[in-house]
Amino acid sequence: ALQEYPDMVRIFEWYVCVRADSMLCQHMSRVPTFGHCSPDFLNCLSHKLLPDHCHMFLPDGVLCKQDERRDSMVLLDFGTASIWMDGILLMEVDSLADPGEKCCWGELNMLGLDKTSRVTIKAVTICHVRMVPHKIFDTCLKMFNNDQKKL
Repeated sequence: ALQEYPDMVRIFEWYVCVRADSMLCQHMSRVPTFGHCSPDFLNCLSHKLLPDHCHMFLPDGVLCKQDERRDSMVLLDFGTASIWMDGILLMEVDSLADPGEKCCWGELNMLGLDKTSRVTIKAVTICHVRMVPHKIFDTCLKMFNNDQKKL
């Protein structure tokens, strides 16, 4: 239904992305990968993520597909998503009930250590996600040497 209104979808995605910026650092600090990072490093990541890195998915939309090439981490800002491996449902994750570790996938892709997605992630409800690409992560990491040692 929303495909008929692509301009409105982009406006909504931009709005959610901007409003969620203030929560992104808190959200990321709950993810084990970033748990020991400085607020300055997390702010750097937050400010470098553009509206192009924010996406909205309708129910049954595929956030990422197993064995697909990717260089970014998927961070679920809002919604409920199902995690599949080899066609088997592993779990459902709700961003409000399970903030942090269970709401991100592909850390190894973002770190540049893996080139493919290990799971398929599908939207159960409307989902808003951010993709954190390796290039942006690496740029921020070079700016904060102390955080480089923590990761």
